[in-house]
Amino acid sequence: MTRTALPAGTQITLMFSSVTGIVAIASGTRYRQAHDLLDSAGFDRREDGTGVLTTADTDTARLALTALTRLAADRQITLNAGTRPWLGDTAQKIAALLPGAWQTRTEVYCLPVWQQDLAAWLWDDGDLISAVRNQRIPYGVVLADGSGTELLMVDKPNNVGELLIGAFARAELDGPFADDSAAPNSITTSTQPGPTAEAITSRLLPAYRQAVYHRRVKEVAVRLDHALSAESARSLVRSTWPPDDGTGIGTSILARVQLAHQEALWDDFRSFLLHGPHLLDHLKGIAPQPGTPTGHGEDEEAVLARLHEALRHGQSAAGQWAVAVERLREADSSATGPTYAEAVAARTASAQPALRAWLKHGPVLVTLARRHPPADTAPHATQAPASRPALPPGAPVSPPGKRRGTTS
Repeated sequence: MTRTALPAGTQITLMFSSVTGIVAIASGTRYRQAHDLLDSAGFDRREDGTGVLTTADTDTARLALTALTRLAADRQITLNAGTRPWLGDTAQKIAALLPGAWQTRTEVYCLPVWQQDLAAWLWDDGDLISAVRNQRIPYGVVLADGSGTELLMVDKPNNVGELLIGAFARAELDGPFADDSAAPNSITTSTQPGPTAEAITSRLLPAYRQAVYHRRVKEVAVRLDHALSAESARSLVRSTWPPDDGTGIGTSILARVQLAHQEALWDDFRSFLLHGPHLLDHLKGIAPQPGTPTGHGEDEEAVLARLHEALRHGQSAAGQWAVAVERLREADSSATGPTYAEAVAARTASAQPALRAWLKHGPVLVTLARRHPPADTAPHATQAPASRPALPPGAPVSPPGKRRGTTS
């Protein structure tokens, strides 16, 4: 991607909205100055970074556009008239036709680098990520269902009347996501709300749900394999570690090795805490077969019951750990109390039954989850998400890569 491919020349693009009037998008290296021009001309600046001019009073609107034209020429800022309807209106109509409760929010990518940040979080190997990388896309609209699913909708570059729509990766999944051959690939649709909503419902969302499920299984499997290998290595180190020579150096080194192992084990276990609830809920009533051997001495039903218990125990330990971490952060350096290493050891001891069950029965969970992938079903209705904190008045949306990320 080059600056030639994605120019940053400052411009203001005007589009018509049947809901709000004229919508202005400022982009380029002097986007702040462009925003000031819009303010001076009489546009109202919104929290999403767009400017809006009501057309209810045609004379006032005409004067504002005349003033903007003059100011833009004086400041050498390009003024463009958009050839498409305002994408925000189209997105709201589409969201109203999707199953569940979806909301929309506009994102403005004033600088090419903000747009390029999207590539780290788009889960796509298709036309959308190609356009983000190689074409200038100064704005988009995110459709969110309130339960973690977020779709990005943009006007398809150089194709009036077509949209590109793809999925962002869920926050709890590990990357990378771009160019993933198993990604829920983006779709190209018309701007007609009905057909577009149907394409999202019948094509994009089913592919997305399947991809999320298989990514969860993959992450649990990879983390479990790592933990089992680390457990074998730890046992070997402890059994072959030389006796203390009286200096205490060997004991100190072994303690550091043990701390590193406990931290790595917990990090791997977090994958089960994140994805276990979804996989176990899916397998409930599908995979468990009383009396069906797993190859580990117990039947499927018994193993899944133990994994459910391990999940509950592990979640409790995670809650206790969050409290302990907060206390460590707030503690005065001179105050007496457990050290970080002691707190980690306490966490490991508290979670030990869950860790043992996960290490023993986790392979069965992975096997059953792979054996019983979900048949596609319509998404469940969700509650509308809580509103996001407001940005400073008139501030454009911050670079998307600064906001999206994995949870701790």
